[in-house]
Amino acid sequence: MTRSAVVVESVVRMGVTVAILLLAVPIGWFLGVGTVSAFTQGFVSGVLVLFGSLAVVALIGLGLYIVAEGAVPAPLRQYVSSSFPR
Repeated sequence: MTRSAVVVESVVRMGVTVAILLLAVPIGWFLGVGTVSAFTQGFVSGVLVLFGSLAVVALIGLGLYIVAEGAVPAPLRQYVSSSFPR
């Protein structure tokens, strides 16, 4: 890889990371409001919304990891390759 290609890749990764973080803040706020609202309606619905919120936060974190490292985490890669052989 040439030096300019490395610089372009770094700038693109930084841009994608900033975009994900800018989207994550309002998404997190809406998830928090939704979770509190669901808990005021009932415990079961609150727990279900909380688990959904945790899943969204985990996916955002996974996306940030993939962008930062440039690769899928090793345990996830092993799981996918063993579950879906080519």
